[in-house]
Amino acid sequence: MTSPTSDAGTQRLDLTIAVMTCGHCISAVRETLHSLPGITVEDVGMGKASVTLAGRGASPAEMIEAIREAGYQAAISVRAATDAKTGLPQAETGGSCCSSR
Repeated sequence: MTSPTSDAGTQRLDLTIAVMTCGHCISAVRETLHSLPGITVEDVGMGKASVTLAGRGASPAEMIEAIREAGYQAAISVRAATDAKTGLPQAETGGSCCSSR
């Protein structure tokens, strides 16, 4: 979910990250996000991350590209992309094993 913070120029973004299969993947994504300027990592878990971006730090597109260069596919979650109007590719929804029931 995207929720503007009280400071102008900051935004919270939720990411969907594909191809994460283990704790090493979580660490790699966390380290990648920590290396980018202006990004505060809130949470990284299997297939997801939540971050806060400061206005003068890395852009959402730069963040997605850095994750891609680390070997993972990332997208702003559908709700976050809609709320933030970032213009970045949106993550697909559904597809769980229970979705066909």
